[in-house]
Amino acid sequence: MLKNFWYACEFSELNVGDWEGHAKVNVRDYTKAKDLFAFVFRPLKANVKVTLGFYMPNITRLVVDFGRGKLVNFTVHVPVDDRTTITKRIQFRSFLTFPWADGIFQRAAYKVVMEDKGVVESEYPMAVPDKLSDEVHVPCDNLSLAYRKLRQKCLAMGWGMKPEWQQSDNSNGNLQHFRQL
Repeated sequence: MLKNFWYACEFSELNVGDWEGHAKVNVRDYTKAKDLFAFVFRPLKANVKVTLGFYMPNITRLVVDFGRGKLVNFTVHVPVDDRTTITKRIQFRSFLTFPWADGIFQRAAYKVVMEDKGVVESEYPMAVPDKLSDEVHVPCDNLSLAYRKLRQKCLAMGWGMKPEWQQSDNSNGNLQHFRQL
Protein backbone atom coordinates (compact mmCIF):
# COMPACT_ATOMS: atom_id res chain seq x y z
CA MET A 1 0.00 0.00 0.00
CA LEU A 2 2.74 2.49 0.88
CA LYS A 3 5.45 1.30 -1.49
CA ASN A 4 8.52 3.54 -1.51
CA PHE A 5 7.10 5.20 1.61
CA TRP A 6 10.18 7.21 2.61
CA TYR A 7 10.65 8.63 -0.87
CA ALA A 8 7.10 9.95 -1.00
CA CYS A 9 6.77 11.44 2.47
CA GLU A 10 7.19 14.80 4.09
CA PHE A 11 7.70 15.07 7.84
CA SER A 12 5.49 17.93 8.92
CA GLU A 13 5.79 17.80 12.69
CA LEU A 14 7.88 16.14 15.41
CA ASN A 15 6.79 16.13 19.05
CA VAL A 16 8.96 14.61 21.76
CA GLY A 17 7.95 14.25 25.40
CA ASP A 18 9.66 12.77 28.44
CA TRP A 19 8.71 9.20 27.51
CA GLU A 20 7.43 9.33 23.93
CA GLY A 21 7.83 10.84 20.50
CA HIS A 22 5.52 11.26 17.51
CA ALA A 23 6.08 12.42 13.95
CA LYS A 24 3.33 13.42 11.55
CA VAL A 25 4.01 12.48 7.97
CA ASN A 26 2.16 13.34 4.77
CA VAL A 27 2.48 10.65 2.11
CA ARG A 28 1.97 11.65 -1.50
CA ASP A 29 2.16 9.54 -4.64
CA TYR A 30 1.57 6.34 -2.70
CA THR A 31 1.17 3.04 -4.55
CA LYS A 32 -2.49 2.33 -5.26
CA ALA A 33 -3.88 -0.70 -3.49
CA LYS A 34 -5.35 -3.63 -5.42
CA ASP A 35 -8.29 -6.03 -5.00
CA LEU A 36 -10.55 -5.34 -2.01
CA PHE A 37 -8.10 -2.75 -0.67
CA ALA A 38 -8.48 -0.58 -3.79
CA PHE A 39 -11.93 0.48 -2.57
CA VAL A 40 -11.08 0.69 1.12
CA PHE A 41 -7.79 2.57 0.82
CA ARG A 42 -8.91 5.07 -1.80
CA PRO A 43 -8.39 8.36 0.05
CA LEU A 44 -10.78 11.28 -0.17
CA LYS A 45 -7.80 13.60 -0.60
CA ALA A 46 -4.52 13.28 -2.49
CA ASN A 47 -2.39 12.63 0.60
CA VAL A 48 -2.45 9.91 3.22
CA LYS A 49 -1.75 11.10 6.78
CA VAL A 50 0.57 8.93 8.83
CA THR A 51 1.65 9.34 12.45
CA LEU A 52 4.66 7.35 13.61
CA GLY A 53 5.47 7.17 17.29
CA PHE A 54 7.19 5.43 20.14
CA TYR A 55 6.67 5.02 23.87
CA MET A 56 9.67 4.21 26.03
CA PRO A 57 11.07 1.71 26.41
CA ASN A 58 9.81 -0.63 23.68
CA ILE A 59 6.46 0.28 22.09
CA THR A 60 5.92 1.72 18.62
CA ARG A 61 2.71 3.06 17.10
CA LEU A 62 1.67 3.62 13.50
CA VAL A 63 -1.55 5.44 12.57
CA VAL A 64 -2.59 5.58 8.92
CA ASP A 65 -5.49 7.93 8.10
CA PHE A 66 -6.53 7.60 4.49
CA GLY A 67 -9.73 9.63 4.68
CA ARG A 68 -12.24 6.78 4.72
CA GLY A 69 -10.88 5.17 7.86
CA LYS A 70 -7.92 4.65 10.11
CA LEU A 71 -5.54 1.81 10.71
CA VAL A 72 -3.64 1.76 14.03
CA ASN A 73 -0.77 -0.63 14.82
CA PHE A 74 0.85 -0.98 18.22
CA THR A 75 4.01 -3.07 18.33
CA VAL A 76 5.91 -4.21 21.42
CA HIS A 77 9.54 -5.27 21.06
CA VAL A 78 10.70 -7.66 23.80
CA PRO A 79 14.45 -8.34 23.94
CA VAL A 80 15.35 -11.96 24.60
CA ASP A 81 19.12 -11.50 24.47
CA ASP A 82 21.64 -9.14 22.86
CA ARG A 83 20.83 -10.40 19.37
CA THR A 84 17.20 -11.55 19.56
CA THR A 85 13.98 -9.59 19.93
CA ILE A 86 10.43 -10.94 19.92
CA THR A 87 7.91 -8.57 18.36
CA LYS A 88 4.19 -8.67 19.17
CA ARG A 89 1.66 -6.55 17.32
CA ILE A 90 -1.98 -5.60 17.62
CA GLN A 91 -3.94 -3.78 14.95
CA PHE A 92 -7.12 -1.72 15.19
CA ARG A 93 -9.15 -0.47 12.25
CA SER A 94 -12.23 1.69 11.82
CA PHE A 95 -13.40 -0.08 8.65
CA LEU A 96 -14.20 -3.66 7.71
CA THR A 97 -14.58 -4.46 11.38
CA PHE A 98 -16.26 -7.79 10.68
CA PRO A 99 -14.56 -10.94 12.03
CA TRP A 100 -14.29 -12.39 8.50
CA ALA A 101 -11.95 -9.49 7.56
CA ASP A 102 -9.45 -10.27 10.34
CA GLY A 103 -7.70 -12.95 8.29
CA ILE A 104 -7.29 -10.56 5.35
CA PHE A 105 -5.50 -8.03 7.54
CA GLN A 106 -3.42 -10.71 9.28
CA ARG A 107 -2.20 -11.99 5.90
CA ALA A 108 -1.48 -8.44 4.71
CA ALA A 109 0.55 -7.68 7.86
CA TYR A 110 2.47 -10.96 7.50
CA LYS A 111 3.25 -10.12 3.87
CA VAL A 112 4.70 -6.74 4.90
CA VAL A 113 6.84 -8.35 7.61
CA MET A 114 8.18 -10.93 5.16
CA GLU A 115 8.97 -8.20 2.61
CA ASP A 116 11.02 -6.38 5.26
CA LYS A 117 12.67 -9.49 6.71
CA GLY A 118 15.58 -9.69 4.27
CA VAL A 119 16.44 -6.03 4.69
CA VAL A 120 16.23 -6.13 8.48
CA GLU A 121 18.32 -9.28 8.80
CA SER A 122 21.04 -7.98 6.47
CA GLU A 123 21.43 -4.54 8.05
CA TYR A 124 24.96 -3.57 8.90
CA PRO A 125 25.87 -2.82 11.56
CA MET A 126 23.41 -4.99 13.46
CA ALA A 127 23.30 -2.40 16.22
CA VAL A 128 23.47 1.33 15.68
CA PRO A 129 26.46 3.17 17.15
CA ASP A 130 26.04 4.66 20.62
CA LYS A 131 27.39 8.02 19.50
CA LEU A 132 24.97 9.77 17.16
CA SER A 133 27.88 11.70 15.67
CA ASP A 134 29.27 8.43 14.26
CA GLU A 135 26.57 8.45 11.58
CA VAL A 136 25.26 10.63 8.78
CA HIS A 137 21.61 11.63 9.24
CA VAL A 138 18.83 12.87 6.98
CA PRO A 139 15.63 14.72 8.00
CA CYS A 140 13.49 11.57 8.11
CA ASP A 141 15.80 10.21 10.86
CA ASN A 142 14.40 12.75 13.35
CA LEU A 143 12.03 10.34 15.11
CA SER A 144 14.60 7.54 15.49
CA LEU A 145 17.15 10.10 16.71
CA ALA A 146 14.65 11.34 19.31
CA TYR A 147 14.18 7.74 20.52
CA ARG A 148 17.92 7.16 20.72
CA LYS A 149 18.46 10.40 22.67
CA LEU A 150 15.76 9.41 25.19
CA ARG A 151 17.30 5.94 25.43
CA GLN A 152 20.71 7.44 26.16
CA LYS A 153 19.11 9.65 28.83
CA CYS A 154 17.53 6.58 30.46
CA LEU A 155 20.81 4.65 30.32
CA ALA A 156 22.62 7.59 31.94
CA MET A 157 20.11 7.43 34.83
CA GLY A 158 20.78 3.70 35.25
CA TRP A 159 17.50 2.61 33.63
CA GLY A 160 18.27 -0.12 31.15
CA MET A 161 21.17 -2.27 30.12
CA LYS A 162 23.74 -1.77 27.42
CA PRO A 163 24.51 -4.78 25.22
CA GLU A 164 27.37 -6.97 26.42
CA TRP A 165 28.92 -7.21 22.95
CA GLN A 166 30.78 -4.39 21.25
CA GLN A 167 30.19 -2.73 17.89
CA SER A 168 33.35 -4.41 16.59
CA ASP A 169 31.49 -7.76 16.69
CA ASN A 170 29.77 -6.62 13.48
CA SER A 171 32.91 -6.63 11.36
CA ASN A 172 32.87 -6.93 7.59
CA GLY A 173 34.07 -10.50 8.07
CA ASN A 174 30.82 -11.35 9.81
CA LEU A 175 28.84 -9.56 7.11
CA GLN A 176 30.67 -11.54 4.43
CA HIS A 177 29.77 -14.74 6.30
CA PHE A 178 26.06 -13.80 6.17
CA ARG A 179 26.25 -13.10 2.43
CA GLN A 180 27.59 -16.60 1.83
CA LEU A 181 24.65 -18.20 3.63
